[in-house]
Amino acid sequence: MRREASPQGRDILVVHNRFLNGSEIRKMRELARRVPGTRLVHAETLNDTQGNWARKTDDLSLYGAVILKGSSDMDRSRPTQVLEDHDKRMEPLVHQIFDSGKPAYATCLSHQSVNEFLGGEVRRNPRRHETGTAEVILTEAGIEHPIFEGVVQDPSRSKDRIRLIVVHKDAVTKKAPNAKQLGYTDRDPNAILQIGNIITVQGHAELTDPKQVEEILNDTNKLLEEADQLGTYEQTSPFTDPDHTELLLVNFIRDVPTREMLGLVS
Repeated sequence: MRREASPQGRDILVVHNRFLNGSEIRKMRELARRVPGTRLVHAETLNDTQGNWARKTDDLSLYGAVILKGSSDMDRSRPTQVLEDHDKRMEPLVHQIFDSGKPAYATCLSHQSVNEFLGGEVRRNPRRHETGTAEVILTEAGIEHPIFEGVVQDPSRSKDRIRLIVVHKDAVTKKAPNAKQLGYTDRDPNAILQIGNIITVQGHAELTDPKQVEEILNDTNKLLEEADQLGTYEQTSPFTDPDHTELLLVNFIRDVPTREMLGLVS
């Protein structure tokens, strides 16, 4: 049965790169509730049947925007069967999003995947792992971009630097053609980019509780040690309180209907 879009036009397709978990769903719902009328539709690259995947992703006109989530158990620089299965669905979807002009926000693994699928390169980070709360320096284009509105709320601090939780071993070493740099760290020159209608962020704007992140990281490392394939995550800086980075997602969802979110950076 065909699903109809909400009257407000705020249906958001959320694509997950691993099995769904309750805490992740609750966090996304919490953020969506800040924008009245928003309804989330969840799809999974690795778990949905082909029929469910097609039903949710074939017609992007049903959605106001798309959010592409991350994964801690796949590395683009270390191909596995799981990554190959993921790419079979994700790569056509990314091209579909890009060609359609549908506003999209990609984080973590999806930040890397979007750039690679659209002509960039992803490698093991030559500047070493980056795991902790990082300081992201915004470029001139980033400072003017509405997605960062309200993220830094301390009046004594500069608005060109935000504290963002990051957990990654790979990095975008060459951004996709025509990608605009919005922010960078001392270890990642392509930490936040915009490629046409797609904003890509290496860090996790939705994670704002350092203790929760440490628990997730510990659980992930245990699984990686058992798999003995990809290597564990090495913490390179403390998990301290980030800025109000959840507003990156809230601002994105809020401004999607007006397309203002994509207007300042072409």
